[in-house]
Amino acid sequence: MPNIIFLAFADEQQNSLPALQDEFESLRDLLRPLDAREYIKLVAHGASTREQFIETLNHYQGQLSIVHFSGHASGQEVALADGAAFAKGLAKLLGQEPQLKLLILNGCATRGQVEQALAAGIPLVIATSRPVADEQASCFSIAFYRALVNKRTILEAFNFALGELEARFKQTPELALRGLALRQADESSEALPWGLYTLAGTTPEALHWRLPYYRDSGLSDQLKQDISQRVSTNQYIVQVLDRMCAVNKDITANYLIRYVDGKPQPVDPSSYLDAVIQNFPWVIGSQIGLLRQKLPANLERLEQLLSTYVLSAQLLFYIQLADCWEQKNRKHWPIDVPPGFAQLPRSAEELKQTNFLARLLDLYHWMCRPELPDNRTFFAPELADFCQHLADPGHRLHKAQQALEQLRQKHAARDLGDLNAACKLAEQTLAIVLGEMSFLAAYHFLTVRNIFLDFTLTKPLEYDLEMGKLNTLTASSLGMYQDANYRRKNNYTNSKSIVLTANERDLQFALPLTPFLIDANTYLGDPLPNLFLFAFVEGEKYHYYSVNHDFYTAIAGGKGFDLIHTSLCKEDFLEGTNDSSLEAEEDWLDDGGFAPLGTAISSKTPVFTILEEQLARFRSDFSPYHNPRS
Repeated sequence: MPNIIFLAFADEQQNSLPALQDEFESLRDLLRPLDAREYIKLVAHGASTREQFIETLNHYQGQLSIVHFSGHASGQEVALADGAAFAKGLAKLLGQEPQLKLLILNGCATRGQVEQALAAGIPLVIATSRPVADEQASCFSIAFYRALVNKRTILEAFNFALGELEARFKQTPELALRGLALRQADESSEALPWGLYTLAGTTPEALHWRLPYYRDSGLSDQLKQDISQRVSTNQYIVQVLDRMCAVNKDITANYLIRYVDGKPQPVDPSSYLDAVIQNFPWVIGSQIGLLRQKLPANLERLEQLLSTYVLSAQLLFYIQLADCWEQKNRKHWPIDVPPGFAQLPRSAEELKQTNFLARLLDLYHWMCRPELPDNRTFFAPELADFCQHLADPGHRLHKAQQALEQLRQKHAARDLGDLNAACKLAEQTLAIVLGEMSFLAAYHFLTVRNIFLDFTLTKPLEYDLEMGKLNTLTASSLGMYQDANYRRKNNYTNSKSIVLTANERDLQFALPLTPFLIDANTYLGDPLPNLFLFAFVEGEKYHYYSVNHDFYTAIAGGKGFDLIHTSLCKEDFLEGTNDSSLEAEEDWLDDGGFAPLGTAISSKTPVFTILEEQLARFRSDFSPYHNPRS
């Protein structure tokens, strides 16, 4: 059933609100991408009349999720373009909407309407306790929806909007007010006037409601039939497209349909697997791409299937670990995160034995503890759903994960039996895991290489980010953004990092994944991407392994620079050796620390020093790691 977001705006010619039009256009721009992907349906009236308002309620009866009013208002009415709409009638009409989660009354002193709205059955109301300035009201609205479209809950978005107001306005400015014959409140208060109201003694589920980021359907019946008839290899993996298309409508249009003489035609069967590869993050897509090269049911194919599972599980764990680390520092959690979550594998052998989905589930359960502050969130709320399914013994994800871990154990013991049966089971269960991870097709993995300041006296400071997507078919190129509208941001993330974001235009809500996932060529100055996952810490070296080959080959360092460490320097890559240490090649310190005359001091400089610092800080942040390399 569609989730309708209804925006009803209205202004007065005699008492015009200068910021109202900007607010309307900003909200429309924020919500349109979700409408285009059919997650929601946006109904937006910039000059709403009473007739339009009532007609919208009639037309979308039973489908409204949010009703938002902005304009002149009071505690008894809101001013539409052709006259007042009174609170009692509005409450009665909106109380008949069973799906309605939230009513927003973004005008002056609208709290007087709250009691009637709640009594009518509306679970949540955002209203104001006194006259509000036009600019502040606009700022609140835009900040609220910015957070909402970035997968925050209603409660999280409300708190984010208040935080932005407090950051931007020291006190209410003397500007146009959104009131109807209102006088300035007698009492002065520095508290912001916006409140989120619900019935006393209740905690509505609507507080934790988010805008949907999926559609009711994925692949069409025709495409499903075409896959079943024409795809003969990796068919279970290709069937994951159904779940991926439910969260990303663009996959169908961009990859699965071609037009001949204006009529849609099926694509070549190989394009289906290409679509899976390109729309998963490169860590996963690169592994799926290798399955195309390993078709016979033999040990090599089984290892590639298990490799895809291991890297996918490790990526999910690192996303949640990065999220926990970010929140611990940004929100100043009063309790320590158990140090076990920062325990890094200490050898390649230990890495091979690590069950990363089990570690993910432990971390998820800890982050759900009631002792943590209410302001904790999950950057990717779908990952919380993934963990709930993983914890349910009756869910197919739980069973698939157990089957894959058993196959890993049998592989380690070289006790696999029938390889044909083992490969089939591995592909079937891997497809289930990937299906539950299909939400990643709605996210963007970006490499941010450098940040430049763009500043003039005539406009606000902006940051020009040299960045590009990491969802590519081959690792031979990196599509760096050329459009300044994509590169220039009002905020920024870390340079030389990989970030995860649901909205590539708004990096304020991006999650840094470095130092757990890195683009090694960022540090080497190479324009091509080269992705590595953190592997293990051994002595003074932090090791990373390449995602471009299978897990077992990479951690054995079997193909050149598949396994690298933080003590390497740029010269080592140029010379083609990854066994370098940073000790001087000549003992030139014998003479009191001075080099003999004519001796050149080694110019080798480590390029991964920043990673060592980040990992040391990560481990020290998880008490009681006093010696991060112990």
